[in-house]
Amino acid sequence: MPVDNRALAGFAFFRSLQDAELTALAAQVREVKFPAAARIFADGDAGDCFYLIASGGVEICKAAVEGEAVLNVLHEGDSFGEMSLLDSQPRSAAAIAVTDVTVIEVPKAAFLSLVQDNPLILYHTALQSDQRLRERDRQWISELETRNRHLQKLYDTSLDITRRLNLSEALAAIAERSKELLAADDGCVCLYDEASDLLVLNGVAKNIGPNQGATRQAFLSNQTVILSHVGGTELAAPILLEGRVLGTLTVNRPPGSTPFGHDEARLLLLFANQAAIAIENARLYALAVEKGRLDGEVSAARRLQQSLMPKRAPRVQGFQLAGLWRPALEMSGDWYDFFPLPNRRWGIVIADVSGKGVAAALFMALSRSILRASAAVSTTAEGAVERANRLIAADSDDGTFVTAVFGILDARARSFVYVNAGHNPPMWFHAGTQHLEYLTRTGLPLGIDEKLRFRAREIELQPGDLLYFYTDGVTEAIDASEEMFGAERLEAIIARTCPRGDARGLVQAVDRELRGFTGSHLPYDDITMVALGVRPAPPSSL
Repeated sequence: MPVDNRALAGFAFFRSLQDAELTALAAQVREVKFPAAARIFADGDAGDCFYLIASGGVEICKAAVEGEAVLNVLHEGDSFGEMSLLDSQPRSAAAIAVTDVTVIEVPKAAFLSLVQDNPLILYHTALQSDQRLRERDRQWISELETRNRHLQKLYDTSLDITRRLNLSEALAAIAERSKELLAADDGCVCLYDEASDLLVLNGVAKNIGPNQGATRQAFLSNQTVILSHVGGTELAAPILLEGRVLGTLTVNRPPGSTPFGHDEARLLLLFANQAAIAIENARLYALAVEKGRLDGEVSAARRLQQSLMPKRAPRVQGFQLAGLWRPALEMSGDWYDFFPLPNRRWGIVIADVSGKGVAAALFMALSRSILRASAAVSTTAEGAVERANRLIAADSDDGTFVTAVFGILDARARSFVYVNAGHNPPMWFHAGTQHLEYLTRTGLPLGIDEKLRFRAREIELQPGDLLYFYTDGVTEAIDASEEMFGAERLEAIIARTCPRGDARGLVQAVDRELRGFTGSHLPYDDITMVALGVRPAPPSSL
C-alpha cells in the first residue's frame, strides 16, 4: 500500500528531510498490515527491510530454554530491523505482532541510501538503538534482581520445610511459606487420597476448594494453572515426585490484588517440587519411626518367645536330652519343650504351627500353654493330646493347625509313650541292631477338628538307643542351588553319631552339617530339633 509524505513526516527519523526527499522516499516504501501474533520476521532471516510502526505493538523475541524470551516491546512511532541492514548479517531476533499492527516497510537499498545521504538519520537510529539497549539492560537487571530475591526466598523456605519431619508440621509450613513466597492471603496443600480418588485438604483454606477450580485443574493437567474468580485469583501447581502426583499446592489473592503472572507460576512450581521432597521425607520418616517401634515390639516378643524355650535340657538319670531352636524370621511357629510329670516321668514335645511370623508365634505360645496344662491333668499321652486338640480347635478360627509329637518318658521303666499328631516321623536308632526306625504318625494335626481321636504307641528303649525329633525346616533346608538337605543326609549323620548314644553330639552334628550345607543362603523355615539318648550301660566288672 503506498505511503504519503505526511505519514513519513510523522516519524522523528525523517523530520530533517526536505519535501522532495520525503516524496522520493515515499515512492520506495509501502505500508503493510500484520494481524496479532503474526511473525514479521524470524530469527536468522536475511535482513532486507527496515520497519517503522505506524500503529499497534511489536515484540522483539529471542529463542530461550523455556520458549521465547521477550527482549523489547515497541509501540507506535518506534522502528526496528536496522542492525542486520547495516552489518549484512542474518536477523538476531524475531519480530512478532502483539496486536494488529501497521508498519511502513523500507527496503534495504532505500534505507542504506537514506542514511548515507543523511548521516543525522543514522545518528538518530544509533541513538534509539542505544536507548533500547540501555532500557533492556535495566529491565534485565531488574528481572535478575527479582529472580535472585525469589531464589533466595525459595532457598530459605525450602530449608524450613525440608527440616520438618512431622508430616502435619511439614504440610502446615508448606502452606504458610507458599503464602509468604507468593504474597498471597490464602494457601493450602491438598494431597491425593487413592482410596477415595479425591484431593484432601490439609489445614484450613478460606477461598480454596480441594476438588475444584485451579486446584483440580492443576492436579489433572500436571501443570500450573492461574484462574480468576469472585474470590480473587488462584494459582495452583502440581506436587510431583518421580512422575507421581502427590497433590497440589494452591495460593489465592483477594479481588483487587495484582493477578498472578507466569514468573510467579514458575516460582510456585519450583516450590511445589521442594514440597514434594519434604512430604516424601516426612512420610519416610514416619514409616521409619513406625518400623522402629514395630521392630522393638517384635524384638521384645522374640525375647519373650525365646524365654519359653528350655534354657537347658533337664538331667534325667540314665538319659541325655538336647534341643535346638533357630527361627528363620524374628519370630517362630516352632517350639520344643521338656517338663516334669509325676513318678519321675518327663513330657517331651516338638511342634510346628502352620504359617509364619507373628500370627504363628502367638498361636505357638497358646498351643504350648494348652499342651502343658492338658498334660498336667491327664494320665495318658493320648488323653493329653485329645484335650489339647479340643482347646486348640476352639481357638483356631482361621484354619491354623499344629503338627506335634508329644511323648512321656518313664525313666525308671525306660519306656517312651508318644502320640504323633501329623508331624515329621521321629527317627529311632536301635543301638543293638544298628537299625533306624521311623516313629510314624498316629493321628492328624491338632486344631483341624475338635472331635479327633488319637492313638498312642509305647516303645521300650535300650542302652545306646537314640530318638531324634525334628521339624520340616531341617529336611527342607536348601542350599544356593535350591537343593534340599533331605532325610538321607539326616539318616547318614545319625548313623555316624548314634553308636555313642550322644544326644547333645547328634544335635551339634546336624546343626553343623546344616550350616555347611546352606552356607550364606537364608533359611526358608524355622529349624527345631530334639534328641533323646539312652546312656550305654556301664561295663560289668569281673
